[in-house]
Amino acid sequence: VADRLVREGRASLLTVRRVCSGSAFVGQALMLAVAAKQASPLSCGCCLTLASVANGAHAGGFKANYLDLTKVHGGVLAGVGNTWASLASALGPAAAASALARAPGDWQALLA
Repeated sequence: VADRLVREGRASLLTVRRVCSGSAFVGQALMLAVAAKQASPLSCGCCLTLASVANGAHAGGFKANYLDLTKVHGGVLAGVGNTWASLASALGPAAAASALARAPGDWQALLA
């Protein structure tokens, strides 16, 4: 769909990437907000799964940018970007654990 829109001139490549990233962020935010309100672990797990599915659209918005910015040093740029992402993924659970230690079982405050 995205390739057809760009090929036909109905949307620029930048617009397609912005829509991919934006829809991914909105989808994740909505699903996390809904997950925080769920009473059962199954429904919460389903919401978290849908949030993860929405994350798939985000790749269409940013992965190609590495090669757009530099064809020669794309690997280095990807490595730096992934290093920052890895730091965030390591610090996120620590922050969640700290918040839950202060308010045990208060998942709604953590996800909202």
